[in-house]
Amino acid sequence: MKLSRLTNGAMDFNSNYQALIHRPRVSFMISEYVWKYIYEKYLLKLRLMSEEKYNYHIFLSFNKYNPNIHKFMFNSAYNHEKCFFWPEPKFRTVNVTDKWLTISLTAECIDENIIPALYASLVYDMFCSLLIILYKKVKKEELDNLKAGLDYEYINSFPFPAPFEEQKYLTDDGVISMTHDSGKKRITKLLNVKEEYLKHWGG
Repeated sequence: MKLSRLTNGAMDFNSNYQALIHRPRVSFMISEYVWKYIYEKYLLKLRLMSEEKYNYHIFLSFNKYNPNIHKFMFNSAYNHEKCFFWPEPKFRTVNVTDKWLTISLTAECIDENIIPALYASLVYDMFCSLLIILYKKVKKEELDNLKAGLDYEYINSFPFPAPFEEQKYLTDDGVISMTHDSGKKRITKLLNVKEEYLKHWGG
């Protein structure tokens, strides 16, 4: 299983920049730990997602909730006030052996201040929101009970805010666009992700 993280802004001209500055500043290892926990404690026993012929890749997309924009949300069993989960209903097959899928979380608490423990709890629910619609064998009640076993001492042992190199979002090696008005023209420039992040937050 490969996990990748994405962030999205508020759908304005500078949403990429805002998403960079206000993204969860937690270690990518927390997502990895949560998935490994669910897989080893639950999925492996059910022999789910264990086929060696496939390479699974899940994209975790984190979005800041905006009531003016997010009016119609997916009806997940894990939704609660100002917190919405939207898993794709099935994997897409890419290059025969690769299976890709995105789980989106749109929540008011998605920002630069979210602490590792809350982030881990939400990521756990992201995975669960997917699994209960993907496999009939998976039971929400069982996953909810299993959640109590997460090792929060381990989760909170990661530095917070995590260093840039330990966050590992999908765009971290690339550039983002930022647009501003200059008189009658709208000017767009490309910004280096790492440079802009460190310029705002420091090393």
